[in-house]
Amino acid sequence: MTAPTNPDPIVIYLVDGDRVVPIPGLVDFNLTVENPEVNEERDDNRRRVNPRRAQQLRRRRRANPGDISLTLDYNPLDQVHRKLLDAGGDDILLTLRIVARDAGGQTVRAREVDCSVLRYTLSCRQTRRRRMLEEGRIYSCEADLRLQRHGDFYSVM
Repeated sequence: MTAPTNPDPIVIYLVDGDRVVPIPGLVDFNLTVENPEVNEERDDNRRRVNPRRAQQLRRRRRANPGDISLTLDYNPLDQVHRKLLDAGGDDILLTLRIVARDAGGQTVRAREVDCSVLRYTLSCRQTRRRRMLEEGRIYSCEADLRLQRHGDFYSVM
């Protein structure tokens, strides 16, 4: 058995009863903490910021310390994606398991946290021609979820 060459350093799972399911299509993960440097960067109007970075700063401005943000390459047919979005509408408490791995793919730390979906945003746009040909998808959808943490992280290792 060979170890993966470039495993993801952080993998996020949805704990659903007895099942632990990886969240597919995870593009971005952010845990909001108090960070004075981000506040300085946000307040510096003279500095030019690329559009993606500006979007991240706006998201952080609206977030409270302890909030978790997830960005997914959204697939409406995926059961895990639907469960995450349905939890926002039904005010259901979710449990996420965040696993950190080393370069060899071995689990270094695994923590769980209970959270609820505060809000989510769906955006769809037509894919670029090259990506359309590679993946066979005409549209690309993205889901931005903002989760509120309930309690502290607890270790599961």
